[in-house]
Amino acid sequence: MGIGPSESSQKSLLAEVIRQLPAAVIVVEAPTGRVLAANEQCAVIWRRPPHYSQNVDDYAEWEGFHADGSPYLPPEWPIARSLGGETVPREDIRIRRGDGTYGFIRVSSAPLRDTEERVIAAVATFVDITDERREQEALAFLAEASAMTGESLVFEETLQTIARLSIPKFADLAFVYLVDRAGELKRHVSAAATPEQERAVRDMWARFPPATSAIRPLIESGQSRLDRVVAPGAWDYVANPEHRRLLMELGIRSAMNVPMRAFGQTYGILTFAITRELRQYDEFDLLIGEEVGRRAASAVEKSRLFEAERDTRIRA
Repeated sequence: MGIGPSESSQKSLLAEVIRQLPAAVIVVEAPTGRVLAANEQCAVIWRRPPHYSQNVDDYAEWEGFHADGSPYLPPEWPIARSLGGETVPREDIRIRRGDGTYGFIRVSSAPLRDTEERVIAAVATFVDITDERREQEALAFLAEASAMTGESLVFEETLQTIARLSIPKFADLAFVYLVDRAGELKRHVSAAATPEQERAVRDMWARFPPATSAIRPLIESGQSRLDRVVAPGAWDYVANPEHRRLLMELGIRSAMNVPMRAFGQTYGILTFAITRELRQYDEFDLLIGEEVGRRAASAVEKSRLFEAERDTRIRA
């Protein structure tokens, strides 16, 4: 008759299995929620050492956010719900990582029960799906933008639609500036994530001329500009103090300015801005913005060619 492994060797084996799993794993005891084990992947994904919480209330240290931006309360975390017996097969959560950046994790959790079906612990596994989510959202945005640029021959409608499509997944504010026939850069379209922002932009545009001196060089160079973090003095070039104050009150934290360029010509500038703290633009966003800019430019060119042909027929 063989002798099975001792309890201590079983625990060592379990700890080694958890350590080597490719997914992040956290095990907590019931009913307190005290963290018993967490593997190295937890630190990799969260970009900070694991927080060994002593109870469920300590889960407030884990910064997670619902789709509407509201924070996860300690009892709302999947592993906390599993302490009450719930199995969570999959839940995607936006998190703030230790380095201040934001990402997405996909969490699964389940209660662990003894032979009498009492919950004695809970385990959660999670993986980083940040890149996956961003690619899905970007492709969906581009697909919609492509469809819209092919539907209308009136470029004003197309540009308004593109600005609206970017809200709120890609931007909180979107502006379109077009180069007129005299070569001047004119405000054309705006879109905002909230009615308050919409009113603020509409009021500002009605009261003050466009503040375009900072983006005018992009028309000549055809190059995009990425401001991961908008500097506190970003609006110092605006001479009117009231205009400058209103721009600051928009609360823009991160921004991209993308030329609408196609066929060797720049037709205008697309500006995308983020006012929420939850994210900031990077090079991947810039690539998407530039692709949208090219499609918007093609729509403008197509519309202008159509108008020129129509005018020619009318004159004939």
